[in-house]
Amino acid sequence: MQLATVAVCVVLYCTLLAQAQSDADRQKIVKQMESDAELLSILHQLQETDKEDIVHEERERRQAARKSRVEMDLDAMDTDDAGV
Repeated sequence: MQLATVAVCVVLYCTLLAQAQSDADRQKIVKQMESDAELLSILHQLQETDKEDIVHEERERRQAARKSRVEMDLDAMDTDDAGV
């Protein structure tokens, strides 16, 4: 496939997967992609991107939780100092 055609396929299948109304619809699209070697490559790239996004989101969640705990600890220390 030419580069422009691959780019169109990437956009098309990203859109189809994003707009799938149900898991069954999504699985149908995935099966179609798995049946074509070039589409399978695109599917693998999308799945890797999903994994990276999940890892990034989890890191952000943990960082926000840590920040919140530190802020709560600092507030507690301020309250203790004000009461002394």
